[in-house]
Amino acid sequence: FLSTWMVPSNINVAMASGTTATCTAQGFCSYLFYGLAASSNASLAVAYFLIANRDWRDENDDRYRLPFTVLPIIFSLVVATTPLFGRNYNYNGVFYCDIAASPLACDYDDSPDDCTRGANARYILLCVGVVPFMVLFAIIIVAMALL
Repeated sequence: FLSTWMVPSNINVAMASGTTATCTAQGFCSYLFYGLAASSNASLAVAYFLIANRDWRDENDDRYRLPFTVLPIIFSLVVATTPLFGRNYNYNGVFYCDIAASPLACDYDDSPDDCTRGANARYILLCVGVVPFMVLFAIIIVAMALL
């Protein structure tokens, strides 16, 4: 619904009516909530494993439950905030704002354009948008396989 509406209006894409700030907000919210969903699922998978295989009970101390609640929030905030420092939330050329360089493809060697925003976007995307989520999905798979 809000896909290209958040894209800056100076970019030639259908229904683009946003600004750089709305594009940044869309990218930030996407990574915040995607990170929260993935890390919460990994946290739940580990908790289910501990309940089923290690006999965790409700009467266990609350301080052992706190990391399962706090770590997903911290993880998602770190994942969503890191691209802000390099101004890496930009239109990605598809339908929404994501971690990308601006103007499009300026971060490739054969590009005639110089990057005005997100010069290290491909590296940030790998470090923030790919590797951590692959690790989380691996945690989920291993925890569920060990049940």
